[in-house]
Amino acid sequence: EVTSGSQYLSLTKDGLATAASQGAATVVVSVDGVRSAPTAVAVLPGYDLVVLGNLGGTKVVANSISNSGIVVGTGDIDNNLTYENSHAFIWASGAMEDMGTPSGAEGSISGINDEGHMSIWGTSGFINPMDWKSFLLINGIYQDIGSLPMVSGGRPSGYARANAINNSDAIVGATMVDLLQNRPALHAFQYLSGTMIDLGTLAGGLMSEALAINDSGLPVGWSSDSTQTMKAAAWNSLHVMKLAELAGAGVSMANAVINSGAIVGQEQIGDANSSVYRAVLWPSLGAQPVDLGDLGLDGSTGATSINESNVAVGFSERRLYLNAANSEICAALFLNGQAFNLNEVIL
Repeated sequence: EVTSGSQYLSLTKDGLATAASQGAATVVVSVDGVRSAPTAVAVLPGYDLVVLGNLGGTKVVANSISNSGIVVGTGDIDNNLTYENSHAFIWASGAMEDMGTPSGAEGSISGINDEGHMSIWGTSGFINPMDWKSFLLINGIYQDIGSLPMVSGGRPSGYARANAINNSDAIVGATMVDLLQNRPALHAFQYLSGTMIDLGTLAGGLMSEALAINDSGLPVGWSSDSTQTMKAAAWNSLHVMKLAELAGAGVSMANAVINSGAIVGQEQIGDANSSVYRAVLWPSLGAQPVDLGDLGLDGSTGATSINESNVAVGFSERRLYLNAANSEICAALFLNGQAFNLNEVIL
């Protein structure tokens, strides 16, 4: 069973999903496919749960999975609660390999493409939150992707967090360009062939971050607007645009994009103080978002990844006693306007 608190993060075109959980990372494997499965009856027989293991600690996060089934992520190497000591890992053919850290005390592989090339970062964590370096990892060789110059001083900030990589080795993420109240002010970036480009923000916005990129080179993520509210964004031909919103939406973000241009993410609904989010699909750039549904559990939902068959994964919250403070998160699959609890589709 996928434990309460699990959250599905990534999905291959053939229906393999990665998850983060306490104790061990997991992968859900589609045995007979879900591409033409519009009902719970068809989906229920379709999955096995593969436990990937851990690096010695209890916290493990599987960030991404390639179409050949290689999983990458990060995991604690011990249970020291006073100091996070996490390493990047690669899981393949039943074995988890500790990849250490490329820089600092913590490391994570954030993405892997079909060539096995990876985006990886390292940081000193709370010891020095400004120390965050990212690399392109190819055949064991680390290439530092650098960072953008600071607005004030012109020197590179030294802070870059890589979030995803596509099959052209384009990497997207966020890099520090300024300081706001002694905290990093981030701009979305794209790195390709040795050059990092500032993707900018919506008009009047101070911060942005690119979370995913497809093979056509379309980055998606979020940007603050002129009110400094986080809004789902895409960078079409490297020009930022805000994605359409559900009626009354507040905060929103785009988490994943596929080669057809379909995008998934989540949008806050209700008033400015609402804590309820909805998983949404934008079928294409400029399209209105489609609510992906929920498990009927009254809480928030979010879509974190989508494959080329338009199968999305994410989470659905179950609120106990209608109290947001008493809730649990269920790993969810979204297909054809329906949400499915992945706890119920694992053999």
